[in-house]
Amino acid sequence: MNAAEQKRTQRAEQLRVFQTSQEDFWVESSDGKIAYRIFFNIERKVGKCTCPDYQIMVKSDGDYKCKHLLATAEAVRNNDTGNAEHIKKMKPKLDEKFIINIKGKDFCTYPGLLDVAHKLNLMSLKVELLQYPCKDNGHEAITKAVAETSKGEIYTDIGDASPQNCDSRIAKHLIRMSSTRSKSRVLRDLSNISMLAIEEVGDVDEVIGSPGNVVDIKSRKTAQSKKKTGSTKSVPAKNQSSEKNSDNGNGSDQSKISQAQEKAIMNLSKRRDISPDDLEKMSRDMFKLSVVNLSTSNAATLIRTLQQSA
Repeated sequence: MNAAEQKRTQRAEQLRVFQTSQEDFWVESSDGKIAYRIFFNIERKVGKCTCPDYQIMVKSDGDYKCKHLLATAEAVRNNDTGNAEHIKKMKPKLDEKFIINIKGKDFCTYPGLLDVAHKLNLMSLKVELLQYPCKDNGHEAITKAVAETSKGEIYTDIGDASPQNCDSRIAKHLIRMSSTRSKSRVLRDLSNISMLAIEEVGDVDEVIGSPGNVVDIKSRKTAQSKKKTGSTKSVPAKNQSSEKNSDNGNGSDQSKISQAQEKAIMNLSKRRDISPDDLEKMSRDMFKLSVVNLSTSNAATLIRTLQQSA
């Protein structure tokens, strides 16, 4: 044993060795701040280490043993290994400060999604404008977002914004809203977060399907106050009867499915890998109606069912 090997052996005596399986070991570094993984064959008494020293030296000396390998061999010989379980890398979670609860329904925010994505090694996030809003297309902006991680994983999704699915105060900034929505959707895929982003929703009350006094974020006027200030047209008795029959007794709200609800259903079914045919079958099994013919209360029930199937 030369001087260098003797020195490594002396250092190896101070290291702690943990065994996680038959040939899987972990050895702490000298300062105890990191552990290196060792693959050690007990019968043959040979192994490999993941430390930089071993990785460099073994290229010129196939029999090279770093201090971690020496510590493992010694611990196995003396039956002096500590027991340990495999350490699983914790997956980043959405911070509660980025979650908004409205009438018992949770929504995440775009900054929260971006926070999680960066922890998952988001490398780039690009947006392409597919459709410029103008009179001919109903002033609808459509954008495509593409996210890429440092591992080469690529995620793509589409976002849209129009005066019909945005708050009136956002109508002047349709391209920006469409961009935020497409980025929110692509980041939810990247982060595996099924919770809807508040930026994706045009009308929270419509998506939740809860009638009554709903207050949106940023002091949006309540639905109840709109009823007081706005005028509503009465529905002929014949139409009321027809809508009631189409509801099949599954909800008190007889109005037709909203655009926001229909988009939420399509997005959720896509994320659950539910085909259009299976979605139609689900709707007919539950309500005896096609998705496009559902009432708002039916649609709200279907949305909750899809959310729970995550």
